[in-house]
Amino acid sequence: MPSIDAIYSDILAFCRANENPALVQKYSRYFKEGGYDAYGVSYPHLQEKVKSILTEPGINLEFILQLSRLLVPGIKYEEPSFALMLVKSFKKQYTKATFEEIGHWFDIGIRNWAHTDALCSEILSVFLLNKLIPYGEMGS
Repeated sequence: MPSIDAIYSDILAFCRANENPALVQKYSRYFKEGGYDAYGVSYPHLQEKVKSILTEPGINLEFILQLSRLLVPGIKYEEPSFALMLVKSFKKQYTKATFEEIGHWFDIGIRNWAHTDALCSEILSVFLLNKLIPYGEMGS
């Protein structure tokens, strides 16, 4: 089973190896408020890496949540993106405790509209749709 630190280091090395300044320039226009500091890794490359990580032995929701504690505070755009994409892969295993863990992400690193939008529409909505939490807990 890989260690959390090893997967985290691998993700950062992957991002550095696949950086693309032209993509950074292209997408920075959508972040008028600033806050877009990226490697410029294409979405298809991110998806491929996520699939690769998910095939590693011992990867489960708890592992990904622990890894996300390192990824979400990351300065570069792709780091929280990895956390979002990886956690989304385990939506059938979400519990109320998962909701509480993910809720802390806003305190530690969700800081732009794109990550907020993805988190709300693709992850937090699952908790409501599957009735894992009542609607009133969404704002608490």
